[in-house]
Amino acid sequence: MVSVDYSPLDRPEISMNSFYPRQNWTATPDGAEDHTVTVEGGINLSCRFFPVSQENPTILFFYGNGETAADYDNIAPIYNQVGVNF
Repeated sequence: MVSVDYSPLDRPEISMNSFYPRQNWTATPDGAEDHTVTVEGGINLSCRFFPVSQENPTILFFYGNGETAADYDNIAPIYNQVGVNF
């Protein structure tokens, strides 16, 4: 298997033009839970969970570049209505 060196992409002048981080966290909606997950020293991911029940299935949804968890507050209730944690 060929190994690919991605290190040339791991540079500020590249990432600042490829990724669009927004800092627009909103108040936690009713019925939702906000969490922070530490993935490495000093690196945290924020997430928002709309639970129905521990016994119900859960969709783990990763949003795209330039989006935040709050962008999906309006669709979470649709999943919850059919018994799915989102």
